[in-house]
Amino acid sequence: FNTDGFLGDVPLVNFTYAPFFEVLPRKYRFRLSNACMSRFLKLVIADQRGQPVPFVQIANDGNLFPYPLNLNALDYQATGEGYDIIVDFSKFTIGSTLRLVNVLLHDTGRGPTGPVTLATALAEATTDPMVGSVMEFRIVSQVASVDSKNVVHRAGSVDPSRIPGVLTEQIPIVAPVRERVVEF
Repeated sequence: FNTDGFLGDVPLVNFTYAPFFEVLPRKYRFRLSNACMSRFLKLVIADQRGQPVPFVQIANDGNLFPYPLNLNALDYQATGEGYDIIVDFSKFTIGSTLRLVNVLLHDTGRGPTGPVTLATALAEATTDPMVGSVMEFRIVSQVASVDSKNVVHRAGSVDPSRIPGVLTEQIPIVAPVRERVVEF
């Protein structure tokens, strides 16, 4: 009969604890889905010095934004909510590591207490075990293709990808045709 909600204490990424992902120095698109049962997240990417890494948010819950948003941290991400971001790793040298960090503190499942500083989250200096590093990105010179067994992608290849200034047309807001009141 606990009405405070269930808060997990182990952050998982694709069912893995403390994973790492090897990336080339180029742009990557990530779809971040909050699969926690009652926990909100606030995610930041930190470099080796503990500084936030800028990225671009292009969508939420599968819907493209009209324009890309340049951010240093995501908004609070509720249970079941999804965000699409693009991270440009080309600004980092091979051998660098970055970390995806949750900075949102929870005491109970009734809602977040509030964010902590990135330095506090990286030091894991809270009583909440979900505040801190969630996963690591490792900048490497080559990665094996996930599509073809014998293909290796290398860091020297040109990244032709671009983030367009306009992602989709804004849906026009129209006046409602009919309003209804439902009483229970």
